[in-house]
Formats: sequence, structure tokens, C-alpha cells
Amino acid sequence: MNGITLQQAMNALNYHIDHEKFEPTIADILRPKKQLSVYDVQKIEREQEALSLKEYHENNVVGPPPDHVLEKLNKLFNKTRVPAFNDYSDGGEDDE
Repeated sequence: MNGITLQQAMNALNYHIDHEKFEPTIADILRPKKQLSVYDVQKIEREQEALSLKEYHENNVVGPPPDHVLEKLNKLFNKTRVPAFNDYSDGGEDDE
């Protein structure tokens, strides 16, 4: 059958069912499976990652981060904060 095995035809049919809205033509089943581009692979990986994150958030209770992570975050935030203005009433010059 055009150099395609029954298993390859079944795989092509299942792929078509999973990814297309309309019924397949004979060409959709008999044509060799195209190679995925880098873009296609990256798209599939992003979709799988998004689905796994969605599943994680639906099935797990997300709590506060561990103490060692909080310590690192506080150190990072302290480096980027603008220092508070000194209280000039205690040691500054008076203009009176």
C-alpha cells in the first residue's frame, strides 16, 4: 500500500484525529509523516510545560517558599532597595 505499513497508517490516522478538526483524506493517511521543525518541537515542549504547570497548580497545595529561599530573596531585595532617608531631627542641622 504505497510503501506504508498498516501500523504507520494507523499512527497517521491517530495523529490526524488528535490534531485536526476535519476528517482525513486518503493522502493524510498515506503520506509519510513530516519531520518536525525546531519551531514545532519548541512549541510542543512549551505546551507540555504549560500543561504540567497547570496540572501541578490544580492538584497541589502551593505554600510559602522554604526559609533558605526567603533568606536569599531578602538579601537580593536589600541590595536593590533605596536606603531610607536619615532622620534629620536627631543629628541634622536646624535652619531656625
